[in-house]
Amino acid sequence: MKYIFPNAHILLGNITSNDFESNLKGWLKYISSDVVINNEGSGTKALTLDETKMEHLHKEFDTNCVGFLSTVKGCINALVKS
Repeated sequence: MKYIFPNAHILLGNITSNDFESNLKGWLKYISSDVVINNEGSGTKALTLDETKMEHLHKEFDTNCVGFLSTVKGCINALVKS
């Protein structure tokens, strides 16, 4: 099944970058938004706890916690306008 949304505005970005929130706010500054699809996530290749390294945990936290918060904060004004 194929969906076409000719009026959709799509921003792809790295939610773990330091400037993501401000870029998102700038991109949404003059529009409202009814929907935000926050499709973040990452995974580690470590199969066991013993193989898990600290950098794996930092990546997961940056993506799934900090990135999520950055996305919500970047979108909140556009969502309120809607």
